[in-house]
Amino acid sequence: AATASQGGWWLFGYHGPGNKLGDQPGSLVGRVDALGKPLALAHHDFADGGFEALHGAVGTADGGAWLVGWVQPKGTTAVQINALVAQVDAAGKVMSASQVDVIGPQGWLGAAKGAGEVWVAVGHVAGGPTTLRGAAQAFDGAGKPLWAYQHPLVPTRLNDAAALSDGGWLLAGTENVKNQILAVRLDSAGNVLWTGSVGAP
Repeated sequence: AATASQGGWWLFGYHGPGNKLGDQPGSLVGRVDALGKPLALAHHDFADGGFEALHGAVGTADGGAWLVGWVQPKGTTAVQINALVAQVDAAGKVMSASQVDVIGPQGWLGAAKGAGEVWVAVGHVAGGPTTLRGAAQAFDGAGKPLWAYQHPLVPTRLNDAAALSDGGWLLAGTENVKNQILAVRLDSAGNVLWTGSVGAP
């Protein structure tokens, strides 16, 4: 869930397939008030015939939200996965959507809002045809990219982010080389201040 600017919460995920043969799950976004009463609900298919899910959202000042996730345009068995960024209005209607369409797996797995309208998406880019490299991308309130970060190790992924009081960010995920928890500290411009990992021997 993500806080909505008019109060309550944005909820996101995916909805199950319909009765059409070969139909794959699509994206689901909704908004509820502070007591959980539904205010808006919308179903989307960013990849018609493919598989997709939303994994993060940040509310916008105009009452809408930025949504992040991923799509598999050719279905659940395809290696190709695209990172998804979409903007919706207060009713959940799509205003804009974009996909990173390059060879290999990309996807956003979380999002967090910082000072003002700046927000960050975290997940992974392609570390190769089938491997993952942890990544983060900062955006302004209009969805314009501000800076990008990629972890040097493969395979890694980032799942969560938190905005810090100094304008910087703490990113968390996994380092799959040694199967450890991964943490990355960035400043407000996306520069690395430190990285660390921890796990059982």
